[in-house]
Amino acid sequence: MAAESPAESLRDELSCPICLEYFTDPVTIECGHNFCWACIRQCWGESETNFSCPQCRETAQQRNLRPNRQLGNVVELVKRLRFQAVTEPEGERVCELHQEALKLFCGEDQTPICVVCDKSKAHRSHTVVPIEEAAQEYKEQIWTQLQTLKEEKEKLLKYRQAEEGKSQEYLEKTDVERRKIISEIQQLRQFLEEQERLLLAQLGGLDKEIVKMQNENVTKLSLEISHLSELISEMEGKCQQPASEFLKDIRSILSRCEKGKAQAVGESLSKLENRIGDFSEKRIVLEMILREFKDTLVFELEVKGSQFLAKEMENVGEKVNVTLDPDTAHPKLVLSEDWKHVKYGDAWQDLPHNPKRFDSSLCVLGCEGFTSGRRYWDLEVGEGGGWAVGVAKESVKRKGPVKYSPEEGICAVALRRGEYWALTSPEEIPLSLSWVPQRIRVSLDYEEGQVAFFDADRKSLIFHYLMASFTEERVFPFFWVVGKMSWLRLAPSEMRFQSHVSNRHFPLKGHSHVRVAPPGILHSPERMSSTEPNLAAASAEHATPASGNLWPSTFQQRKPKPNTCRPRRWVHCNPARATYPVRGTEPHSAQGATPQPTKRDNFYSWPDFLKRYK
Repeated sequence: MAAESPAESLRDELSCPICLEYFTDPVTIECGHNFCWACIRQCWGESETNFSCPQCRETAQQRNLRPNRQLGNVVELVKRLRFQAVTEPEGERVCELHQEALKLFCGEDQTPICVVCDKSKAHRSHTVVPIEEAAQEYKEQIWTQLQTLKEEKEKLLKYRQAEEGKSQEYLEKTDVERRKIISEIQQLRQFLEEQERLLLAQLGGLDKEIVKMQNENVTKLSLEISHLSELISEMEGKCQQPASEFLKDIRSILSRCEKGKAQAVGESLSKLENRIGDFSEKRIVLEMILREFKDTLVFELEVKGSQFLAKEMENVGEKVNVTLDPDTAHPKLVLSEDWKHVKYGDAWQDLPHNPKRFDSSLCVLGCEGFTSGRRYWDLEVGEGGGWAVGVAKESVKRKGPVKYSPEEGICAVALRRGEYWALTSPEEIPLSLSWVPQRIRVSLDYEEGQVAFFDADRKSLIFHYLMASFTEERVFPFFWVVGKMSWLRLAPSEMRFQSHVSNRHFPLKGHSHVRVAPPGILHSPERMSSTEPNLAAASAEHATPASGNLWPSTFQQRKPKPNTCRPRRWVHCNPARATYPVRGTEPHSAQGATPQPTKRDNFYSWPDFLKRYK
């Protein structure tokens, strides 16, 4: 290897180890190494202690940056010398082989040559032009590219300026809204404080009246008691007198006894009790108003927030056409011919090994992976069984049980046992939906790390992952189905199910003698050791022991009535199995005619099928 030139060595010594450019505002840290001021600040970030040197890894306890002005002066001097060397005219270069001036340029070898080289065998058949002409041609190309780059730079500068202006405008709007909210809350607080002072003042006045009335009643009763005591003593003495003396003024004495009876004070007390009852009624009314106010306030704020998020994310970005990836589908999942539908199958398919395939969890991914941008897609969901929809990282676990959580690379919502859940961690969040979603929109904002789920029909937000981290990894649509009547549909299409590895269809002839196996009839105990959450129970609920006759006569179809629409075709990954029938749209023609595939994309649930074709 050739020795490094002094100029290159000098450049290395004057270059920052972080940005590899000439030092800008060089500073020296405690270990003695030099860095650009901005580079070392960015490298250390917000650390408060343990500042490690990026070059020697020596650790310092303090952020001690000493400006190295002498090094900065040397860098500026070298820059000026290089600029002078570039701008000054060079001496005429000569060919190393022939020591002739390099006046020509070889187009094939892209190198300057001399007139002797032009006549040599190596360049005899090449396109050779004068070096000035070649330089002018390439200068024109460089100039064109330079103009394009300048225009692109100007566009980016304008875009950045516009973005900064928008950000500033948004910050001003949020500040205005902040002040308005504070003002409204302060007014509400002042109003409540005034009402509190008013009610407490009224209660204080009532307290004073109670105390005053109590004192008055005590004084009055004390006087009455004293008067009665005197009257009792007098009457007792009167009873001890002789009869002649006793009967003297007897009427006057009896009249005094009548007048001396205590006067009732209950009337005044009852008035106080009524006033206290009035305050109790006011307190009850206040509780009702506050409860209603809090419920209304919280509800309205949540509704407005949900509506805002829905408007922000629901239709933002590119609507993508998602298709299912059969290479990732679990062997018990049945996919449609156009890779738009997936449902839970009743038998394990013998599929080739694929490192991308889920072998334990009943999952399948979309074919389309995303590494940037905003995108959304819609899908229809079944009301029975269980399902989950969302997104998954490319690195999600494929072999063995899968844990459904953002930490494992999955952001999804699910239906399990009739309840809706957000598959968060460490605990899943129950979703209290007052309706049954039939069409869900999944909205992905890759850069912001957000995944939102909407009811596409009601325009209502279901759940929102705000801080998902994708770490520059591809993200795929994610689907999971389990249990009887479980299915997901990405787009309307002809509902004909097929194997993951074959496009074969298996029409069932002789419709009057077809026996249809209900979903779950082919489950066997050894195939129900599911590792999915609640899957074993869901599978056992719909499982039937295998027997010699897998399709019992209970499910045998009767002969079709004339001019009656009948199922046309069933398609499954295994020719010995039949799955959900497809709704037919045309009546039967001649007896034994070969059934043709229909154009409908709906299929019957098993109970609906039995009801319709009894």
